[in-house]
Amino acid sequence: MLLGRFALSLVDGREVEQSDGQATGTAAATARALIETVRDAWRQHWRALRAAEVVVAEVAAELDGEDPLHLEVRELLIKSRELLLELQEKLAPYTGPLQQEEPDAELVGRLRALVQQEAR
Repeated sequence: MLLGRFALSLVDGREVEQSDGQATGTAAATARALIETVRDAWRQHWRALRAAEVVVAEVAAELDGEDPLHLEVRELLIKSRELLLELQEKLAPYTGPLQQEEPDAELVGRLRALVQQEAR
């Protein structure tokens, strides 16, 4: 993975400078920050996907189990899950295990509100 190789290539103790020429830390610190950013982004996307799955399941329950999504949208949701799981596996050597966290009530609530607003 290109990002992982880039991050690991930085871990050799060189100084990293800002555009004004002031040293701000080592390359190792930059690599660690990059890896943490990737970890956070993956977790955020996973929680968003799960929130969508939860809300879609709620709507389906209201429709007596009928899938409320158009086929193309259902396929996008499935493909998104597959890609996130694939990315999780590929990132693991660089980031360590990525936890599949459930979305919090606030995120699910915001998505639920958007769906209800669009249904009107």
